[in-house]
Amino acid sequence: MLNPKITIITVTFNAEKTVEKTILSVINQTYENIEYIIVDALSKDNTIKIIEKYRDKISIFISEKDNGIYDAMNKGIKVSTGDYLYFLNAGDEIYSLNTIEKIFDDFTDCDVYYGKTALININGTLRRITNIPKNLNAKSFLTGMPVSHQSIIIKKTLTDLFDLSYKFVSDHNFIIASLKRASKVYNTNLIISNYQLGGFSDNNFIGCWQDKFKIVKKQFGIAALLLNYMVFLREYIKRVLKSFLFRN
Repeated sequence: MLNPKITIITVTFNAEKTVEKTILSVINQTYENIEYIIVDALSKDNTIKIIEKYRDKISIFISEKDNGIYDAMNKGIKVSTGDYLYFLNAGDEIYSLNTIEKIFDDFTDCDVYYGKTALININGTLRRITNIPKNLNAKSFLTGMPVSHQSIIIKKTLTDLFDLSYKFVSDHNFIIASLKRASKVYNTNLIISNYQLGGFSDNNFIGCWQDKFKIVKKQFGIAALLLNYMVFLREYIKRVLKSFLFRN
């Protein structure tokens, strides 16, 4: 598939402080065959005004009430016409202006492309670059998200809509299901995105794990669920200890 169309979907709600950098990282890409969709949940701040500044560079803009982040993402999927889907949250950025061009010019006709993520602190400094599996498949997500959704691009024909019964990490289920259908998964070994820490999932630790337990049981069975209980306990203890040390 030469020069495939990639649909990039950004969902927003009261994101006036962060949305502009996300938009600029998309509309200034050197790759030309991009469909950009923004789905806003009737923001009450200046988010919509900022989006309107760039309206001529945005393929589709939806602004209406929704039932959460994944419902908004589903709205984007339903109107998308691209060969590939890529989700970039408000506050996140494509790593460089030629990232998409590098991916689709060098590697063609894969089902899934993935890469590294630069984790960015709230103050804008780099915390670290993520490590990723050399080879990625559904089982790579057995105990967590080794690749963030901001650094994975999936052929649209492999995807379903997000399951709205998972409020916090439906992207975990979405990626696992897509990878189960994929036959050609390519590690670009590129840094694909900047991920802004302190967002939706970072602030909902318990809710995220409750969703993960349900997803893992559904996708991999009881044995995987027991393993995730152990991982949760380890992460919970680390979180409690870190909180205690910072207080003292």
